[in-house]
Amino acid sequence: MNLDEHVVDLKIGVVGAGSWGTALANLLAEKGYAVDWWVYETDLCEQLRQSRENRVFLPGVRLSRNLNPTNDLPAAVQGKDLVLIVVPSHVMRAMNIPYTAAHGSMRFSLSRYNTMDEIERDREKRT
Repeated sequence: MNLDEHVVDLKIGVVGAGSWGTALANLLAEKGYAVDWWVYETDLCEQLRQSRENRVFLPGVRLSRNLNPTNDLPAAVQGKDLVLIVVPSHVMRAMNIPYTAAHGSMRFSLSRYNTMDEIERDREKRT
């Protein structure tokens, strides 16, 4: 499948290197996009650069060379046309990720709650 040049030129950032973040970042990279991919753990980031595999969260899947793992959150999200936020909801609030991304970028949060208890705890914190 050939993508239009202007589509492939989209600047994409993905925040989160768990199994879901890894799968989404790699899918976009395999489609031809250059993806800046924020990884929290320094040792995991280095391992991803060297082995091109997320042995911790998605073992056995070869990662595209179009992925650029980084520990630098602003570099991963600033100046991007599209930012996918794929971290647990409690982590997103703690990091102020929506405010780190540049104005004008489309941001999608793909976070989820794991249990109803987490939803209730979050509701209690806000009241």
